[in-house]
Amino acid sequence: MFGPRVAQHGGMLKIGQYILPQNLLSYVAFRTALRHTWDQLDRVVAGALSFDEGHGFLAEVPFLRETPLHIQLDALATSWRKHLSQEAWVADLLDESVIYAACEYTARLSEQQPLRIAWALKNGPFDITVAAEPELAARLRGLCLRWPTEGDVLLLSQLLDLPPHEARVWKEQMGITPQRQEILFETLGRWHVSAQFVHNLQGLITEAESSRLARLVGMACPA
Repeated sequence: MFGPRVAQHGGMLKIGQYILPQNLLSYVAFRTALRHTWDQLDRVVAGALSFDEGHGFLAEVPFLRETPLHIQLDALATSWRKHLSQEAWVADLLDESVIYAACEYTARLSEQQPLRIAWALKNGPFDITVAAEPELAARLRGLCLRWPTEGDVLLLSQLLDLPPHEARVWKEQMGITPQRQEILFETLGRWHVSAQFVHNLQGLITEAESSRLARLVGMACPA
């Protein structure tokens, strides 16, 4: 079901020794997370949803729950570009958060609102359908189960409630240095997307979608 590769590149996105496979399963996760977060942003800009109500796919990682929707899309675009790059990339904590959140968000939809996955895949660059069955949710979650850092991004929120010294000890044991965490704090504080935002989404959205998304993000965060 998920055997064919989305793209034939020599690059990879690595979490430890684990390589995120460039296949239709990863495409389904990224595409579904993108379209649903895009839909929330669209409703926020239209006034049908407040900023406080639109949490996007990154809400699956509590530490990043308050990330603005358009910045969530930008983070997803950056991780997608690395995923399909001809270069080898070592995933940072933001990449790990994006991948985990996209997989978990899509897995939950497949269990609770399977028609929403079909909606997300419709009119995309790949004409595919997937059966929203228990196997799909298991396969999506399975993309993250073999990570050597599995669970680290979820624990960060819990560590905020600990005394500083105790939290520091836990982070040292987990290998989470201040330098590794910096990308997460930067993301929470950002308001403008990167110049390469739409370009980074090649292979995940169509040209027509690129134009619409660029206009929407321009309205969400005018220069």
